[in-house]
Amino acid sequence: MVHGGDVYRNIVDYDFSVNLNPLGMPGFLKDELRAFFISTTDFLSLYPDYEYEKEREGIASYLNNTLSGDTTVSASDIIPGNGASELIMACLHALSPDKVFMPIPVFRGYERALDGKRVSYYVLDEKKDFAVTEDILDNIPKDAEMIILSNPNNPTGLLYDPEILEGILKKSRGVPVLLDECFIEMTDGESAVHFQDTYPNLIILRAFTKCFAIPGARVGYAVVKNPSYNLRIRRALPEWNISGMASKIISVIADHPNEVAAYFKISRELIREEREYLQTELDKKKIKVYPSDSNYVLIYYDDPELANKLLEDGMLIRDCSNYTGLGYRYFRIAVSRREQSDALLRLIF
Repeated sequence: MVHGGDVYRNIVDYDFSVNLNPLGMPGFLKDELRAFFISTTDFLSLYPDYEYEKEREGIASYLNNTLSGDTTVSASDIIPGNGASELIMACLHALSPDKVFMPIPVFRGYERALDGKRVSYYVLDEKKDFAVTEDILDNIPKDAEMIILSNPNNPTGLLYDPEILEGILKKSRGVPVLLDECFIEMTDGESAVHFQDTYPNLIILRAFTKCFAIPGARVGYAVVKNPSYNLRIRRALPEWNISGMASKIISVIADHPNEVAAYFKISRELIREEREYLQTELDKKKIKVYPSDSNYVLIYYDDPELANKLLEDGMLIRDCSNYTGLGYRYFRIAVSRREQSDALLRLIF
């Protein structure tokens, strides 16, 4: 299993295997989309703009309203994608690195995309809760042609120390650094977009999928200020890779900055509270729970069949046995609302 969320071949009451915002799709977005689809279907009769001018402007506007500090993003920096997954493939195809450096465990989708390439792994220390420490700076190979990172890391949920992240950029020797920030809005961490002015080799991947709880919409984007990288990645993408529905979602989000800010404020408060509750209750059951800054937690459980047994009761969690650097008995659980978490906790002994 490369991803969670397989509700199509299983009978699932609660899905803890995908890390969506537990607050659910924001009301303003749901209301506008419902009204839009009731009022017209004309957009389905037109091809999207293959240059995606309005979409790139909308995403840039969203970022400029949510980023802290003096950092600004222009529409030309934005590359829309059919989810972040498409952009991962496009970046690797466009930049074609022969050897990639990557700390593990990390998002399983990267290893699938890297099939056939040489990968130098930096194994995060379980005794240090899989945190990325300064040791990584001495382990970046001199012949690496790309570095792949995830902030917060998936499946641990831990954020990078900004100083360590900048240290990696300094040690990168100008090769592409692909940084996945798909969960950053659901943490108290800061985006690394501001580093791009100093380190033009930094490519940032983000998506509306997780933070707005709309995985079916497939709305991802890359922030690429390096003109050469930007052009090469765009050329590696198919024409019309963003649907009319995705375009509408982008415009609604861009047009509601105040509602977005309020939504994320409530989301982060909910995630902090429910993550702490989940961690505390799991700890009471003598289950090893690793620290997390995001909307999911990694656990170690003695029974490698935990996921299969929970599935029998309609609870789907992420079996991490296929994560390089983890193996059997590791599981990832999404932070959910209290009622759902309690239902899961009652089944874990």
